[in-house]
Amino acid sequence: MGKRQKEGCELWSDFEFGLVALCGQSSVSFDALNEDLFEMQKYFATYLNEIITAETLSEIGELASDEKLAVNTMGKFIADLDEEDFSNIKFRHKLDHFHLYN
Repeated sequence: MGKRQKEGCELWSDFEFGLVALCGQSSVSFDALNEDLFEMQKYFATYLNEIITAETLSEIGELASDEKLAVNTMGKFIADLDEEDFSNIKFRHKLDHFHLYN
């Protein structure tokens, strides 16, 4: 990401874009990439634990509940699937009408 920023790339901080670029390179070891991603996940979790307060978590929870963010996110994801992919989702068959998910 630092290299991309120095090169003036507008999307230098787009983590997912960087992953796609790495996966397209034949010289990338997927085992090494997986280990690096796991390490970054630990750093990111530590960072979040340092900056996210209980008050912020509470506010996020209220917002998510008020705006029905989980339902909206899942609904929009499902709407993008074609009929075959939708029929292959095992998760939906494990839920009854009154189940909640996070």
